Amino acid sequence: MKKENLLSAIVLTRNEENNIREVIENLQFADEILVVDSMSTDATPEIVKEFPDVRFIQKKLISFSEQRNFAIDQAAHRWI
Repeated sequence: MKKENLLSAIVLTRNEENNIREVIENLQFADEILVVDSMSTDATPEIVKEFPDVRFIQKKLISFSEQRNFAIDQAAHRWI
């Protein structure tokens, strides 16, 4: 059951090593940060794993809509 009045921030990524650190740092206000990565081949996964409070899931991209909906289903909180 999703928790009320808490915020999940979802980030969909693929090969974002140049941007992901700054994105995560700017989302620190959220109660949960969830990164769903489309099988990056750069350093994106390693960078995300530097943030122990960030949930990281890798999933092959089928379509943007499917990836977004998957991420929403994984979110711990009601507000996204």
